[in-house]
Amino acid sequence: MTPLDDGTPSVTVVNTVADVEGTSFTELPPLYEAVDPDALDAMCAGDTSGRVTFEYHGYTVTVEANERVVVQK
Repeated sequence: MTPLDDGTPSVTVVNTVADVEGTSFTELPPLYEAVDPDALDAMCAGDTSGRVTFEYHGYTVTVEANERVVVQK
């Protein structure tokens, strides 16, 4: 589980997967191929609740509106 590092879930997802892979985020495919980054960020922008789960670069990623990101192989 990773807290949002810069306030946006889209950046946190990419950075977390890059860390797990031991690579640079620039080596990963664009996040928009897996999920709409703007919609993902908007989900956590307000006083909302909810969760979204999607596949990205071989990982199952869950982003919770309470500002948590979980990345699982």
